[in-house]
Amino acid sequence: MARGTTTRTLLIWWVLLFLLYIVLISPVTALELEVGVGAALLGAAGAEAVRRAEKPHRGGSVRLASALAALPLALLRETGQLAVATAAVLRGQRRSGRVVTVRLRPDVDPGWAAALLSATPGSCVLDVTAPGGPGEGHLLTVHVLTDTASGLEQALDGTRVS
Repeated sequence: MARGTTTRTLLIWWVLLFLLYIVLISPVTALELEVGVGAALLGAAGAEAVRRAEKPHRGGSVRLASALAALPLALLRETGQLAVATAAVLRGQRRSGRVVTVRLRPDVDPGWAAALLSATPGSCVLDVTAPGGPGEGHLLTVHVLTDTASGLEQALDGTRVS
């Protein structure tokens, strides 16, 4: 099973990276194609190494649908908040976010939760800490733009502990 997964992952990454390379180069010569094949293979090997190091697992998708539904509105709202904060700084006002700790529910995967939070302009996940005990969720250290929890954070059903 692992060997098939490795082969499939390498092949998929190689094809995608090679196609991206072809799209981005302007003269398509034989030498450029050979360089693209080699570079895409190196990139695919790197992607497979990262996949193995992370040891991904399935599960933890309890709040994924609601978080994905909240994402578009969170993107719009937080882009506006970032624009207002940027304008205030340009006018000479001091603005800064703050760092908070969010505890996720035990059935929420910290990988996709951190990726979704970091995809918005109003938050950036700085650290993920493993649960302290049974029945506890992961802790996310998050830099946020505003003091109020975003719609995405609420959809994840996380609790701010600091």
